[in-house]
Amino acid sequence: MTKNTLILLIFFLSNFSFAEVADDHQLIRRLYLDVIGRLPTVNEFVQADKKLREKNGYTKLTDSLLSSSEFKENLSWQIVRHYGPGITMENTIGLERARQHIEKKYLGPNKDFKVLINDILTAKGIEAYNPLVRFYTTEDTPNTLTNRFSERVLGVPIGCAQCHDHKFYPELLQKDYWGLTGFFQEAKIRYIQTDVELKKIRKDAMKAGSTSLGDKVYFNTWMYQESQKKSLLKERKMAYIGPIPYADNYYMMQDEDSMDEEKAKELIDPQLVIYEPKVSASSIKVRQRLDDYKYNTYKASLPLKGKFSRSRNYPRSSASLWMTGNNQKFFDRETSNWIVNWLMGKGVKMPITDVYFATPEEEKEFSIYTSILKNSKYDLYKFIRTILLSKKYKTRNKMYDTDTAQYPLRELRYLTGRQVAESFFDQEDKEASRGIADSSRFSARTRVEFMKIKFQFDNFPDSLEPQLHGPGTVMQSQLTSSASKWINYINTIANEGYKSSKTTERWLTETYVKLYTRYPTVEEIDYLKPLLNRKSSYESSNFKEVIWALINSPEMRIY
Repeated sequence: MTKNTLILLIFFLSNFSFAEVADDHQLIRRLYLDVIGRLPTVNEFVQADKKLREKNGYTKLTDSLLSSSEFKENLSWQIVRHYGPGITMENTIGLERARQHIEKKYLGPNKDFKVLINDILTAKGIEAYNPLVRFYTTEDTPNTLTNRFSERVLGVPIGCAQCHDHKFYPELLQKDYWGLTGFFQEAKIRYIQTDVELKKIRKDAMKAGSTSLGDKVYFNTWMYQESQKKSLLKERKMAYIGPIPYADNYYMMQDEDSMDEEKAKELIDPQLVIYEPKVSASSIKVRQRLDDYKYNTYKASLPLKGKFSRSRNYPRSSASLWMTGNNQKFFDRETSNWIVNWLMGKGVKMPITDVYFATPEEEKEFSIYTSILKNSKYDLYKFIRTILLSKKYKTRNKMYDTDTAQYPLRELRYLTGRQVAESFFDQEDKEASRGIADSSRFSARTRVEFMKIKFQFDNFPDSLEPQLHGPGTVMQSQLTSSASKWINYINTIANEGYKSSKTTERWLTETYVKLYTRYPTVEEIDYLKPLLNRKSSYESSNFKEVIWALINSPEMRIY
C-alpha cells in the first residue's frame, strides 16, 4: 500500500467514525465499557445482540453484566481511584491488594456503601490484615488527609480555606479547615521496614493504648513471625505477593542516620502501619504556623455546624460519623456525582469534587439522584442499576444537540486508558486467573495489573484522572499509534487475519465487532476487501495497514 493510499484510507475511516450506527450496538458497547470496563468479545457481542431483541432484553443484559465478577472488579477500581491517594507505578501492588479486599468484603447486592467509607476513614493496624490502610501514605499529613477526604467523601473543597477564609464560599472559614484537621492529627502512619522500627512502634502503640493498633493479636503475630524469620503473608491465602509484599520502593525509604545499622535488620514482611490513640476530640488543639514563627491555635471542630461526640473516642471516628451521617447531604451528593460522572461521562456538577454550591437546575438533578441513593439504602448495585436503566443513560451520542427529543443528546465519550488496557490485556488476565505459576515475587494476576498500570502511564497520561481530563485527544492518538504494546496488538490481529481460513469478508466483520462493537457497513466492506491480499507476502498484504487505520481511527476511541 502506498503512502497516499494509506492517508486516504485513514481519512475514509475517520469520516465513518461519526456515522449513525444501530442503537442496540451502541448500547452494547456502552454497557460493556461502563459496567465491566472493557470491549465485548465477538461471542459476547453476538449473544448480547440476540438478547436485546428479546422482551426486556436490555434489562436482562444489564442485570447479567451487573451480576458478573468483572463488574465487582471494575467497581472496586472505581472506588480505589476516587477515594485513594492516587495510583502510581510504585503503589500499584498495595492498591491492588486493597481493591481485592474491597471486592471480597464490601461489594455485592444489599451492601451498605457507608460501611466501607467508614472503614476507610478509620482504618488502622497493619496492612497484611487490613489492606484499607493503603488509602493512606507515609507522605500524608493531617492537611492532605483533610483535603482529600473532604473533597472525595463530601465534595466540599475546604482545602482552599487553609490560609484564609474561602474566597468562593465565604461560609467555609479558615478556623473550620484547621478544626477539621484535628480529627486526623492523631493518626500515626509509619512504614516499618526494620526490626528496630518494629520494636519502637510497639512501644509507641502501647503508650497510646492497647487498642490503638486495632486487634493487637495481628500485630503480635507479625512480630512473632518476624522473630522466627517467617513470612506473615506466605501462609495467608489473601496474599498474592512473595516474601516481599510490595513491588515499590515508595514506602521503603528510610533515614539511615536515625537507626543503628549494626542492629537494624530488614524485615521479611515490611508493613504500612497506622495507629491512633483513644482521646477526647474536644481536647485536641491544632497549631497553625504563621510567618515569623507565630502560631494560631484552634480546637478540633467540624465545619458547617457539624456535631461530634465529646466522649473519649478515636478522633477519626468522630469525623467519619459526621461525614457519613444520616443528615449529611454532601455525602449523598458527592457519592451520586462521581458515579454519574463514571457512567455518563460527566457529573451533575463539575469538577466532581466540588458539589458544595449547586445551581437551581443542578439542585433538582441532585435531588433525584440522592433520593434514589437513599431509597436504595446506599446499595451501589441498586443505584447503578437505576441509572443504567434510565432513559437518559440510553440516549444516543452525537456531536451537536440538534435533536428535539425530551432528553438532550449525550456528548461523545472517549475510552480511558484503563478501558483500553482491560481490552488489550484480556487474554493475559484470563491466563493469570487460571493460576499460571510465576517464579518472580509477584503472582501472575498482580503482574498483569502492573502491566496495565504501566501501559496507562506510558500511553494515556491523563486517563488516570477521568473526572478532570478527557482521554482520546490527538496527543493521545499520537502516543498510542506508535506505542510498542499498541503496535504488537495491531500485528497480532493483522497476523490472525492474514493466516485465517475465514473469508476476508467474515474476518473483517469480526474485526469490526471486536474493535467497534458493530457490524461493518456494505460500503466499508466494499472499500476494504479489495485492499487485502492473502496471496502476497504478509508485508505487502495490507493487513497491517488496514488494522493500523482501524485501530487509530477516532471511532476506536469513542463510545
